[in-house]
Amino acid sequence: MEGRWVSERTALDAFRDALLLRIGATRYATWFGPVGLGAKDNPSGAACIVVTCDPGAADATVTVETGSPFEQSLIRRQFHAEVEAAAKDSLGETARVHYAVAATAPQQAPKARSRRSHAPAPTLSAPHVDVASAAEVRKPTEARQPVEKLLPEEASQVAEAPQPAVLAAPMIEGDVVEAAVVEAAPTPPRKSRPIDPLEGWVVGEGNAPATRLCQRVIAGHVVASPALLWGPSGVGKSHLLRLVTDGVRKRQRRRRVLHVTADQFLRGFVEAARGGGFPSFRQKHQGADVLLVDDVQQLIGKPRTLEEFRQTLDAAIEAGAQIILTADRGPAELRDLGPEIASRLAGGLAVEVATPDGDMRERLVLQAAKRVGLDLPAATARALACRLVGGGREAQGAVNRIALIHDTFASVLDEALAQRVADDTNRLSSPPVRLADIQRAVSEVCHVDLKTLRSDKRTKAVTEPRMLAMWLSRKMTGSAWSEIGDYYHRKSHSTVIAAHKRVEQLLSAKEPKRITAGDLGETIRRIEAALRCG
Repeated sequence: MEGRWVSERTALDAFRDALLLRIGATRYATWFGPVGLGAKDNPSGAACIVVTCDPGAADATVTVETGSPFEQSLIRRQFHAEVEAAAKDSLGETARVHYAVAATAPQQAPKARSRRSHAPAPTLSAPHVDVASAAEVRKPTEARQPVEKLLPEEASQVAEAPQPAVLAAPMIEGDVVEAAVVEAAPTPPRKSRPIDPLEGWVVGEGNAPATRLCQRVIAGHVVASPALLWGPSGVGKSHLLRLVTDGVRKRQRRRRVLHVTADQFLRGFVEAARGGGFPSFRQKHQGADVLLVDDVQQLIGKPRTLEEFRQTLDAAIEAGAQIILTADRGPAELRDLGPEIASRLAGGLAVEVATPDGDMRERLVLQAAKRVGLDLPAATARALACRLVGGGREAQGAVNRIALIHDTFASVLDEALAQRVADDTNRLSSPPVRLADIQRAVSEVCHVDLKTLRSDKRTKAVTEPRMLAMWLSRKMTGSAWSEIGDYYHRKSHSTVIAAHKRVEQLLSAKEPKRITAGDLGETIRRIEAALRCG
């Protein structure tokens, strides 16, 4: 469809269909809303946009009208290239694009919302695209190979994962993040203390450095980028990212914040490969001022996605963006992300988020009790914290259980009840560990064959993992020395005792000790994390 529009279709319809082909029905319905209403008349408020054409002029003009300068900035950044290309395809090469703000705004303040909250369902509001017309607009050179051929590892993972029943647009996280700021009617100034974004966050020795890093980012200070927060599951890494997202939005409204999980990045990349949406995908991720990516270890084994992720990091770093990543393992164990990404992590800042100690766990217990309205005595909270294994989730679960027992049976909130509930919580959250489970976890973390661990091979790469397996077997199963020795085909249980003593000596040393698999303490934490995950 080159040159002017055909007589049986209006200029508006031609432009609309051309834009639909470029951004998809869902994004069109979300960002552009119903066609034919000005922003000042649209019942859904300033977030909607009107597209008008003036075919009588020598050069056709597409006017994109928004309700505020902020909305105009968003639309320009997100869709200018697509709008311009759609205008040229549907209205001729001389077509122009103009942006305008509605002359009058609604008298009442719009209700706080995101764009996605008021947008109609795509199947109801997305304008119909005629298949024949769409075929005319799409050029033969735009034909693409199936994504399964281009991204075999990524496509298989996305295909196998269960899909939600609710129809949602790809990369919904980024859309919501960037649309979270809305304009409100002027209100009289009032004095109030500034809200601390980290209020209620329990700080201890294990998470103090990570907490300070996040406070500096929220305050707008420059922090080494990329910053990596790493530690086992359940220590609050994802919670910290959510606090940073909310804090930056409230204190630095001009900054663009994007918070996604590695799985969302993967799915967005695959959807972009399927639908030809790479420009929009890259603009969204590489254009963020603050980029937060959770669980980056999930990208391991996805080569094409890792290459795209590397390009995203490079572009964001070059633009001066603040990047914070999280992972369940340290930088040395993230080498499978590739040498390029590992190098960029080494040039940033890595901060460990450790499992809560007894004092911090006690404060988590008291906070959880306050949350459910339970007046828990200090001695009972201390007994629960000392007996409990885990972090904030386990503390909240144990307190919920105590509150239910107390409400049902009017039980005394004493130390005996706390110890009993702690034991039940530990048993439910940590499934029974067998000798075979420990052998498998050590094999995976230390990269040693299962059979080799039980063989007579005596190289250092085998004896050290075997030593750890014996030590963990005694610690986590309580099995007899002789039982552990028999399992690993040792002639005498004295070998198991010697291995146990050796690990204890290494752990008690002042300086961190390294084995062939890496840092000893970190290796043990990774094995224990693998056992918790099953």
